[in-house]
Amino acid sequence: MQVVKYTADLMLGLILEINNTKNMKKIKPILWVLGLLIVLFFVIKNVFPEMKPVYLIKEIAFEDSKEKVYLKKMDRGLNYSVMYLTTSSEEREPNETYDYIFENSDAEIFYRIKKDTLELLSYYAVKKPKHFDSKLIIEISNITDNSKYTGLLDTYEQLGLHKWGSSVSQNK
Repeated sequence: MQVVKYTADLMLGLILEINNTKNMKKIKPILWVLGLLIVLFFVIKNVFPEMKPVYLIKEIAFEDSKEKVYLKKMDRGLNYSVMYLTTSSEEREPNETYDYIFENSDAEIFYRIKKDTLELLSYYAVKKPKHFDSKLIIEISNITDNSKYTGLLDTYEQLGLHKWGSSVSQNK
């Protein structure tokens, strides 16, 4: 804000100088450039979102083993998004060595907890990590039939499943 105040003071001084000088043709281009810079500054600041990642995290706790895993969706910028399953509660980039990474970050994921097993149902493929740092069993099933997937959207609760994914703001 200090820069804007300084620039406004400078422009006001130049406007006053225009009234007192005969060299108005030299000062007008300077005013145009300063005005354009101010407008450009506000457009960039207000139109483009910050490029910091935004994390949506769903903690899944296992009562028997007291372990936790986290379904995460990380959005950054205008068009970068990734969804992954991890044992880390930290807000961080996914790691292919330790995290299950979902091929499509806009898909719905269905899951169910059974003792020390997490059953995941996904329409899209999931990249398995080389080393998942947990004693939990992660079972992944791909739903390849579109009608079955659409049916799950309506009946997942009756099947004892939970849903998390593209509508994550509803799943906090």
